Amino acid sequence: IVLETPIIGRGPVEDIMKDDWYRMGLNGFLADTGNFNNKNRPGDRWDKIQKELGVEMLPWVEDKDRGDYVLVALQLPGDASLKGINISKWAYDTCHKIRKHTDRPIVIRTPQLPRQFDENTLYKLTVEIDDIQFQQGSKSNLNRAIDDAWCTVTYSSGLGVDSVMRGIPTFAMDSANFAYDLGNTDLSNIESPNLINRDQWVKDLSYAQWSIKEISRGTPWLHMKELLG
Repeated sequence: IVLETPIIGRGPVEDIMKDDWYRMGLNGFLADTGNFNNKNRPGDRWDKIQKELGVEMLPWVEDKDRGDYVLVALQLPGDASLKGINISKWAYDTCHKIRKHTDRPIVIRTPQLPRQFDENTLYKLTVEIDDIQFQQGSKSNLNRAIDDAWCTVTYSSGLGVDSVMRGIPTFAMDSANFAYDLGNTDLSNIESPNLINRDQWVKDLSYAQWSIKEISRGTPWLHMKELLG
């Protein structure tokens, strides 16, 4: 059983996280590697998470009311969630793909923790692509950055879930992303993202994370034990 940071209601990203909730998966912690025993679940845990973490899922923001830029999320280089890819190279390739399908401004957002990226690769983007800029990520500017975007583009970043929860569609570019099943995976559709019903998605997602109090009582163990036969 693998423990990782929560998916819904994440706190500030720090070298040592201080969240009181953890995602728990069997044999993995990503959407495509972990088994969370969370398919077609009822809404009781989503009700609990909303109440205890003070979170909500906002309605989809319609096209006419969304912002203009495409927000591309960098991730911490070398992080296990990247499955070995070079995130700077991913951003380079992804921004070029985006520009083939839209003329919207592109904002590349760095993670909340300072890290060293492949600066030469990222600098090339500013030369090769018009109307592109960088944003230093922080917890305080996260919601504003999402709310002002037309859409977000993520690899496996938790920002994808944050975006969907705030009603802004995310293009999830790898199946490790917990927003991948919502169907926006093809950048050729960036001007017409899917705004599908998220009710079952958030109910299932809520069965992938547990509080420290629940862990101390053994509640998630009883839930995960069902997978072991």
